[in-house]
Amino acid sequence: MKCINRYRVEKKLAFLATVFYALASPTLGASEYMNYPTVQKGKEYKQELRNYKNEVRLLGTEQPPVLASPIRNSGGTEETRQMPPLPTKSVQYSQLVGDSTLGGINIFQDNSLVLKNPKLSALISVERNLNPFSLDAQYSQVVALRELLQIGVSNNLDIRISRNNAKAAKYDYLSSLGQFLPDINLGDQQYWFNGNISLPLNNTRTNINLTGPFMISHAGFTYHVYQGGKVLFGALQRKHQLNAANAQVHTSYSDTLTDIARRYYQLALQEIILQIRIRAADTSEEQVRVSTSRFDQGLGTNLDVLQARQQLAADRQSLLEQQVIRRQAAIDLAALLNYDMDVDLKPAVNVNRVVLVQKQGVEHLLKVAIQNRPELKDLIEQKKAASSQIALAGSALQPTVDFVGNVYGIGPNSGGLSRVEPLYYLGLNINWKLGGLGTVDAANIAAASTRASNAKVELQKKIVEVIQSVRNAYIRSLASDQNILESDNRVVAAVEELRLAEIRYQTGVGTHLDVLTAQRDYTQAQITKAQAITDFNVAQVQLIRELGLISLDHLASDKPVL
Repeated sequence: MKCINRYRVEKKLAFLATVFYALASPTLGASEYMNYPTVQKGKEYKQELRNYKNEVRLLGTEQPPVLASPIRNSGGTEETRQMPPLPTKSVQYSQLVGDSTLGGINIFQDNSLVLKNPKLSALISVERNLNPFSLDAQYSQVVALRELLQIGVSNNLDIRISRNNAKAAKYDYLSSLGQFLPDINLGDQQYWFNGNISLPLNNTRTNINLTGPFMISHAGFTYHVYQGGKVLFGALQRKHQLNAANAQVHTSYSDTLTDIARRYYQLALQEIILQIRIRAADTSEEQVRVSTSRFDQGLGTNLDVLQARQQLAADRQSLLEQQVIRRQAAIDLAALLNYDMDVDLKPAVNVNRVVLVQKQGVEHLLKVAIQNRPELKDLIEQKKAASSQIALAGSALQPTVDFVGNVYGIGPNSGGLSRVEPLYYLGLNINWKLGGLGTVDAANIAAASTRASNAKVELQKKIVEVIQSVRNAYIRSLASDQNILESDNRVVAAVEELRLAEIRYQTGVGTHLDVLTAQRDYTQAQITKAQAITDFNVAQVQLIRELGLISLDHLASDKPVL
């Protein structure tokens, strides 16, 4: 590439020099100076291109460079960044969650999302005839994760498509096995003749007169004794393709169950956020009432009232948007299940923090993934099928042997009565055909061998992707677990901030803006914790999916899978 770039630069410089020289020498035509450098540089370019190809050929034969020996990292560190402890006088989180002064609604309980049906009066109506919670839905149904997984297994369209593909592959395999059996030939031809046939028999000319109906009937078989391995390796190829199709069914099954669990937890998250938004709107209404009362008593300002009303309007907008988001999450889940979208799906009462994979070494997880991932089994079978294709292509270069047998009945057929005599024969047919002197089939063998090598490379690439995905899911799961603890600290700080801001405002030390800011921080802290719990559950689901351990029982289990 350096040679090519250097040639381009030299060509541009030569072009500029030529134009300048042509302008300085008007006695010569410009075309003469334009053509000469092009011819000369064209020869140099071809030589440089040959040199470049030689360099590439030499690099291909050399061993790839090796990095320096890696340094093994220690298992952990002695000190990491820690959250400072709370002051002893600080109000504990367990007391603050149920504090009635904050409009207490128990949203979290032991790192679980507590889902409750909101009052319709707490929601915002978008249309008079629509329920503000279920919106366009006509029915409502409370479902658990196991029920959704069962519906998904039976109704999901992707699973149906993969199952039908596997079923078709099964019939293809059975069709290939049928080629081991002999072929049956049956036939009956009816003719009507009127004329003579002249045949040379015993050096004499013999005329045979044919008049009236005539029939030729036959029944026989053809058994392909040897086809160069075409039948055998064709059946093996179909078998590997069937195994690959079954692995693809498992892959579709795993992906669908993973998406169902993910959308179920997302629906629970959106519903808990809706509860948080309702609580924030209630608090904002209370702030408007308090600010208005203080303004009427001469203790507050009109700015406090306007700020409170602005915050209430923002919370109402967020509440309305969250109503739509929650319903959209239910629609997405129903669409994935191929379920009636006129039914508004609602998660069970509580969505717990689910631990599916306990903390353990990543090396063990990688071994489990290599053994269980259906994508690897699919590519392994495809690689075997590609290897069988090499033998199939090579079978065309070998002779074929067929064992045949027939019985013929030839004679007149008149008055519904057949007067024919049977004629039996058995034969052994040996054929050897080389298309294009064998060059065509040799090229097909080379192409099949290349595709088999490519299938091996694709398997290696998928192994790298599996290792990468397992490691990413593993560290994401660990980070999500720690993030729940950090979100707890954030909620504790936000609750205390809101409590102190209200006290400071009531005593005249703080401002009303401090209360509104603390209120927004508290709302966002609750949303962050709900998101952290959901992210952990989704990360656990994704981790067992990367390990190839996805199943209905595993996802619906309350105990760790691994």
